[in-house]
Amino acid sequence: MLLSQMFTWALSIVLLIAAPRALGSAAYGRLEFATTFVAFFGLVASLGTRTYLVKAIARDNSQLNQLVFNALLFNLICSLVLAAASIGLSIGLGYQRSVVALIAVSAISMTFLTLDIPASSGFQGLQEMRGLAVVAAVQEIVLVGLGLLALWRGWGITWVAAAFAASYFVQFSANALRIRPKLRGATPRPALWWSIARGGLPFFFSTAAIVLYGTIDIPLLQYFAGDADVGIYSIAYKWVGLPAFFASIVMTSVLPSLSASGIAPTAEFTQQANKAIRLVFLVAAPIATGIGLISADVLRVVYSGELQPGVPVMRILALHLPAVALTMILGTVLIAADKQRAWLVIGLVAAVCNIATNLFVIPWSVHQFNNGAIGAAIVTVGTEALIVAGGIWLKPEGVLDRQCLRFCFLVTIACACMVGAVLTVGDVFVGVRIALGAAVFGLTSLLLGVVTRSEITQAFGEVRNTLWRSG
Repeated sequence: MLLSQMFTWALSIVLLIAAPRALGSAAYGRLEFATTFVAFFGLVASLGTRTYLVKAIARDNSQLNQLVFNALLFNLICSLVLAAASIGLSIGLGYQRSVVALIAVSAISMTFLTLDIPASSGFQGLQEMRGLAVVAAVQEIVLVGLGLLALWRGWGITWVAAAFAASYFVQFSANALRIRPKLRGATPRPALWWSIARGGLPFFFSTAAIVLYGTIDIPLLQYFAGDADVGIYSIAYKWVGLPAFFASIVMTSVLPSLSASGIAPTAEFTQQANKAIRLVFLVAAPIATGIGLISADVLRVVYSGELQPGVPVMRILALHLPAVALTMILGTVLIAADKQRAWLVIGLVAAVCNIATNLFVIPWSVHQFNNGAIGAAIVTVGTEALIVAGGIWLKPEGVLDRQCLRFCFLVTIACACMVGAVLTVGDVFVGVRIALGAAVFGLTSLLLGVVTRSEITQAFGEVRNTLWRSG
């Protein structure tokens, strides 16, 4: 799965480079707005079923066939109704035809993504990750291939959106065919649909709060600043967010095993949680530091200087990458410990604060810098910090203990040394600065005793074995 994610990560970079260059920041911003608009409907369509299914199946594998089959039927109805609602609302709000077309195509993507949830959740609950990784890689190949074809032929942004829909159809079809043999004997049980909806509801609300504070800035930015600023913000956010795939892999791998351990924070539970926290912070902190140091070079080289307003946005957003990694793991730990309701409260507080702050900060940023994306980035970092603080407050006893905090502190010192070294050499070739920063971070980490060579080998070996386990 790790190799697959690295492969799809590389392909994502290809499309991230090509699409804004071919479409421009304004058109790219319209695509992001349409995707975000439909994502709110997709959130309701999924109704938190993914996390519920993973936990239920991890704790009792015998439930898989009935749960997955009936969740598929339930999600089909929800996705079709909400896809139609998203299109209808966009027409009712008077959006331009081009935007409505983008929303309609994005609604198709949302339908396939929602339908894929039961099958992929079934495999995740069984901790059979390898097949999911292969399918994800195929989906990314289809997406990038069709997306590049649409850009090369100049078919326009709607066809780029159609590439997403086609790739998600491939993903759903592949996972559905793979899960089909495990569904023998399953029958439609409408009464079970209510149980699935009720079971997923706490996860829906907590996820909804997180999605709301994480994406509401797009429509607000579009309203106050326009499509171009949405494009600049989205491009910077995606570059910064690319390395988060590693935390996502760790999160995916630890949820079933933590859930199977039960609610009580046993020694094994806390040990695994702390190991996950140390691992994601060790990866996220230096990468975030590096992004902040070379953001100007990346945007200048990749987009020929056309997106230089995104440099400060990218530097600000780099600060939130370690916080995102911690949020992913802390949220997973709290869900596994059945603290999703408390986690929901934190998410709701963050969502309210995010919306209220954006209403003032984005217009201020437009007036002050002629760049509303800067304000959205500032609010994003602040909101993520609030979420991390809430996760730390709710964490089970023993998670993020003194030893784990000391580890994170020493990693931060190593990052500070990395910054000092890179700034000292000045504006030399970017490859030299990257190599210098990596060398200084690695050497400082060893000198501070952050990790030893044997610990690094053991940690990554354990994650690899977990991710590649198949039944």
